[in-house]
Amino acid sequence: MRSAIYLILLLTIIASQNSQAIELYNCEIQASPQDNPNQTWTKKAFLIPNLMNQITFNKTELSLTVMNKKLWGTVNGQPNFMLEGTPENGIFASAYHKGTIYCTESETVDYLFKFKPWKQFFTIDTVLSEGHIQNSFNFSSIRYGHICFVGNAKHATVAIDKYLGLKGNIKSPYSISFTKTITDCIEGYGNIDDWTCTRHQTRNITKTIDHCFESENQRT
Repeated sequence: MRSAIYLILLLTIIASQNSQAIELYNCEIQASPQDNPNQTWTKKAFLIPNLMNQITFNKTELSLTVMNKKLWGTVNGQPNFMLEGTPENGIFASAYHKGTIYCTESETVDYLFKFKPWKQFFTIDTVLSEGHIQNSFNFSSIRYGHICFVGNAKHATVAIDKYLGLKGNIKSPYSISFTKTITDCIEGYGNIDDWTCTRHQTRNITKTIDHCFESENQRT
């Protein structure tokens, strides 16, 4: 069932993501343990129509989106299980937590990034991302393939240049390359807590940020 949900979303995304404007809701999600309702845990995250964003509270994993102005997604992998309401007034529950979802009025942006290990979409716009756990990245995240983007490649490139000082090369609407001079330790001794480097190597490294769902081949 869960794979069918993501297939439907993926088909919708591929059909719509060539448009430049991305609608999003800036949300505050609160969760309380079922056995301790007086304890609350608050996280801020975006909800994006047709894009699934993941938010985790210990043993509760929410994969959320908005469809037809209503909340939609999974709670610990179960589709729409105890997930009700709208972005402005939503509730959810799992065997471990129950909580609320409150989002501001939707707005549009030109791009978003995704931190793939956390399956979370985010922006490096300091105003929009204030209070969000995921609101930044560095060249290491690009180097090791942790970042992808949706939306307008040019605006994403300008944002990275402004934020990280990296000049990007737009290879296509679906791929942006960045080059940075990196110094790595290539020889040494010791363990992870007590490492002595005896030889360094400095070189230019070029890595890409690709579109999260599309490639040049999918469009040709």
